[in-house]
Amino acid sequence: MTPEKYFACVAVNLIFVPAAVLCFAPMRNKLKFGFRRTILIVAAALAVMISAVSVFDAMFEEIQNFTLFPMIVVLYTIYHYCVNVHISKSLAVFTHVCALMGVASNIGTGIDAILEPNNSGAFALTPINISLPVLTCFAAALILIYPFRKYGSFLVDSFDLHKVWYITVFISIMIFLTDMSIIPQKYETLYTNNAFRAFWVMLMTLLIFLVLFAVIFYYIVKGMIDYSQKEEKMRFLEMQESQYIRQQKYIEDTSRARHDLRQTLRTLKGMAESGDIEGINEYLDRYISTIPENDTVRYCKNSAVNAILNFYNRLAHVHEIVPDWQVALPEDIDIDDTDLCIVIGNILENAVNACRNIADGSRYIQLTVAVKNSNLCIVAVNPYSGKLRHKDGRYYSTNRKGSGIGLSSITSIAEKNGGTAQFHHENGEFFSDVIMKTETQ
Repeated sequence: MTPEKYFACVAVNLIFVPAAVLCFAPMRNKLKFGFRRTILIVAAALAVMISAVSVFDAMFEEIQNFTLFPMIVVLYTIYHYCVNVHISKSLAVFTHVCALMGVASNIGTGIDAILEPNNSGAFALTPINISLPVLTCFAAALILIYPFRKYGSFLVDSFDLHKVWYITVFISIMIFLTDMSIIPQKYETLYTNNAFRAFWVMLMTLLIFLVLFAVIFYYIVKGMIDYSQKEEKMRFLEMQESQYIRQQKYIEDTSRARHDLRQTLRTLKGMAESGDIEGINEYLDRYISTIPENDTVRYCKNSAVNAILNFYNRLAHVHEIVPDWQVALPEDIDIDDTDLCIVIGNILENAVNACRNIADGSRYIQLTVAVKNSNLCIVAVNPYSGKLRHKDGRYYSTNRKGSGIGLSSITSIAEKNGGTAQFHHENGEFFSDVIMKTETQ
């Protein structure tokens, strides 16, 4: 092993640097250790891995390609350790980036074959042969970092169907293996018949397929999320409409009662003049039973949220759940009513569902909503049956496979409004803590 060979192998393995940048771009909101610490961990890992692998490649040049897969496995392990997502998501992003970098590297190799057709092949350690694949990978990372950061992070943050993510992993691995299989071992084979044309056609086909696959996947997922959000909004609008209808009925019943009041007073006056005390009592009992009762509680000044709270108040009583709600919400808070209803509604819906599995007499929901220091704070506590699916800081639905959509929706809206959503359980109780920024004092 000579120093020249070692540094040449180091230069070849620099392809992992742009790959790492692309891998972490969609995870900007999912970094386990923060931005700076993650950079230090990844930089140290890459430095150690590239140095160690380069020594091996320089010593055993004839089998240098075999170090690629062990290095990928180790780097993925470090990558998954640094992000706070399900393994399906980290695998999907990692394998997609590997496939992209494989295509980009092969493009550089193809260009080298055009510039230096007499080279021995893709693994010849010449300056151009080394630099072109690395440069094309850096160029690809430069072009793709913005869409990965903007659209990729949306997918990672919002989409939690793990089976779908695993399907993308399979597709990316197939493309990566296909790309690895067409690496020209010897450039002279490319100039046999139409081999060079076939090489470029296959390479461009893989590239176009990867890009189209990512774009189509994004729009399908976005459509699914938009549809789910519209359904959620419609559900809360139906709750508000139901509350409005109940209020209208109460107003009409009260109006009729007021209209009949004069006749009632005349009847009572006549009975009083005749000294019929027993008749008065019976008449009053019958009259009181006809007076409409208003079961609508005014929890806060925000009418939309008030409708949601009344809906779940009635639902709680149906399931013999004791509601303890302290809500101090201003009427003109600068957070969208739909966002407020979705967050509070999902918290209460999850709480009601959890309480239904609890023995009678032990069901309760404590909810506190208040504005403190320009932050809207929503805190809820409810018991649960002891059956929770919890992994990597995330809670999953106990009624179906996959992530609880309600909790994901709460987290997404909290982050959208500059806040956070945290969930934890302790001693048989489930806690929901949501903070959102607001200018309302």
